[in-house]
Amino acid sequence: MNPRVDEIVLLTHEWESMRAWWGTLLGADPRTVGHRTAVVETAGLRVVIEHSDIAMNANPEVAGVISLTVSAPSAIAALDTHKRLIAIGSRHHRATNDASGVRLWYRDPNGTDVAIRLPIDADANNRPGQEIDPDHIVTRLQAAAESTKPEFISAKEVPANGE
Repeated sequence: MNPRVDEIVLLTHEWESMRAWWGTLLGADPRTVGHRTAVVETAGLRVVIEHSDIAMNANPEVAGVISLTVSAPSAIAALDTHKRLIAIGSRHHRATNDASGVRLWYRDPNGTDVAIRLPIDADANNRPGQEIDPDHIVTRLQAAAESTKPEFISAKEVPANGE
């Protein structure tokens, strides 16, 4: 998998200046999507800026990057990444179905939430914004990866004339 960061969520008490700074950096106009939330979006990156009355400048416990999302190009790539994380002792702790799709969440060593956006759909009975059983999502991811693996035909099964 060649992961790329495609969404960053920032929590800040400097909402207006953060909107202006990130809008300038990305060359895009911020749009307000809620009472205290703005989004700056380009083709390759989405920055969500959330206002907080208690977030203080230069205090990483209450301000700064609070989550990252990377996208997996295929179910096989997502499952390979999941297996690598499990191998180093990093276990998923939640799954969500939101406007961005199905995401499986992990925590990095600093405690930052990092999600893998999966190339699978949520079950029909899951509403957007709803928490999903992460183990169920891993099972669905495994099934999706298995169904997309190419089938190999052994040389013994191919007739001598190649037909």
